Amino acid sequence: MEIKEQIFQTRTVALNYAEVIAPGAPLVLLHGGNGRWQAFESILDDLPAWHLYLPDLRGHGKSAWVTGHYRLQDYAEDVIAFLKDVVGEPACVFGHSLGAIVGLLVAAQYPAGVCALAVGDSPLTSRTWHAAL
Repeated sequence: MEIKEQIFQTRTVALNYAEVIAPGAPLVLLHGGNGRWQAFESILDDLPAWHLYLPDLRGHGKSAWVTGHYRLQDYAEDVIAFLKDVVGEPACVFGHSLGAIVGLLVAAQYPAGVCALAVGDSPLTSRTWHAAL
């Protein structure tokens, strides 16, 4: 398995991401808070049927920082741009913790780009959901 790291430039921030090219459907893995794409490294061999995309969210891993712009909506806009410009077709999305809430926002705001969504260990409550909006 070859993991290729690249940079994607949104309108506001440069995002680092890893890609594992395979003939399968696209699967985007969104890490949790204070994480980076390597949080999923131990399971990549278990996903051989997927074309994997693993972005570092803004301010995480090797992605750039943007002063004062770390709302859940900021993360969601980055991922939507990533789906449109890098993935280029509807993708399955898995989000862990922070990535889970971001995944929910992305699926709600860009349903044409998300064919399935799975969330894990999400700190989602009615209070955090309303705070995100």
